[in-house]
Amino acid sequence: MIVSRDNEKLKLVRKLADRRWRDKLGLFVVEGEDLVEAGRVAAIEPVELLVAGENVEAALLAEVSALAYPPRVIGVYRREDRPWLPHVTVARFRERPRLRLEPPAMGTFVPSDAAAYLSRLHPKGARYVVLESVALGG
Repeated sequence: MIVSRDNEKLKLVRKLADRRWRDKLGLFVVEGEDLVEAGRVAAIEPVELLVAGENVEAALLAEVSALAYPPRVIGVYRREDRPWLPHVTVARFRERPRLRLEPPAMGTFVPSDAAAYLSRLHPKGARYVVLESVALGG
């Protein structure tokens, strides 16, 4: 049980609040049971897992949290080693299709606008925010 704010794991969580440390160490912090559970479901193992009342005092966990309400759990995870790849999503399925994706027979169509979206991953699926939208054509 972690009972000192000078514990190395708590120091690590505090360091990772700074982007320079996240970049240098290749680690990031996830706060809250839902996000840690989403990582577990995706088979992503934490480097460190701090659970209030189990392996760290709740008050100490609250001190290192960036949230308004202290989480019950904080996980430290390793960033992916692959670089970010810009892309355009043409089709998206709720579940992985069991057959090859063939473009649908759409006939002729005239798009009215185009938009750039920011995709944010959540445990219940991606959420999209329109960054920019522009009308096309006349």
